[in-house]
Amino acid sequence: MKRFIQITSEERKFLCKAFRCTERTVFNAINFDDQRGNTTLAKKIRNLALQRGGVVMVTLPEKDVVWSVGNK
Repeated sequence: MKRFIQITSEERKFLCKAFRCTERTVFNAINFDDQRGNTTLAKKIRNLALQRGGVVMVTLPEKDVVWSVGNK
């Protein structure tokens, strides 16, 4: 399972300017990088990204997806 925060490129640029960091730092933060995405700065970046309309997305292998069918 991999998760990330989906935001627009304009929002990425905004986050770079707001935190005075590189695009790579924002990338690591919104992609929950195991080594570089667990810093205090990364948590702040994710928090602001979500406040500004970002959406947490999760990708799963097809075999792990559970489909439910409603009763008719």
